[in-house]
Amino acid sequence: MASFQELTTNNGFDSLATPRWQMVPFGARRAVRLVDGDRLAVTSSNTRIATVTTAKARNIRSVTIQGVRQGTCQIVAGTGATRAVLDVAVKRRVTVRTAFHYVDDGRVQRTARRIANLNALIAAVNGVMLPQANVQMTRHSAAALRMRQNLRRVVRFSSHLPGVRARQHEWDDVTDNADTTADFNVFFVVEYEQDDTPLRDNAQAGTLGGNCIMEDNVGEPDGETLAHELAHHLGADDKNAPAGDLMTPAGRKLRKAEINTMNP
Repeated sequence: MASFQELTTNNGFDSLATPRWQMVPFGARRAVRLVDGDRLAVTSSNTRIATVTTAKARNIRSVTIQGVRQGTCQIVAGTGATRAVLDVAVKRRVTVRTAFHYVDDGRVQRTARRIANLNALIAAVNGVMLPQANVQMTRHSAAALRMRQNLRRVVRFSSHLPGVRARQHEWDDVTDNADTTADFNVFFVVEYEQDDTPLRDNAQAGTLGGNCIMEDNVGEPDGETLAHELAHHLGADDKNAPAGDLMTPAGRKLRKAEINTMNP
């Protein structure tokens, strides 16, 4: 039976959706592979949303989808029992203007990250988010954040925990410096914790209320970690994420539900 399959890895295709699903940026193209459908006619259910062309090279039949207007439609190959269907969503770009803060309390809590490396980090985030969700992080501002109080070794999210002294609610102290003209604020620190074991190093970053705190040594590619946090900011969560998903450790893949949440 004919089927649509991913042609380019991590390019907005969800093979777990029923029918299978492809994100196409407005005004751009995405190509998928049509398997066991060499002789089938391929059409778009709505050419005002997306048009389609096919080609064959090296025994691979590719289907190229052009995003014409924001909306949804289907790409259909064949008819009857041999029919293969691909759901398509054409999406305009979502831009997230991000303020970056490099925390320095003049003591132990002085991030090793440098503004000179920021463009590479943003490019890595967009390398995950743009092809899959048409979401783009942009640099709204970037500056050192000088903190007067001693933040000590770990910046904690602990105000929700009973019995924790106010001076240990470092999340609040740091994020009170957010740039309100930005869509998203990222604070770089040496060490961060957010759970019921604040002295154990088992969190690398956290996002809440438009703010993200991210530590220096995240243990995974920085771009994937920050892309994960950006996805949280835009409403995606960790629940029921399959292996290899961006919302799981060491993953990059985004699925239909996550993409539709981040870029409705």
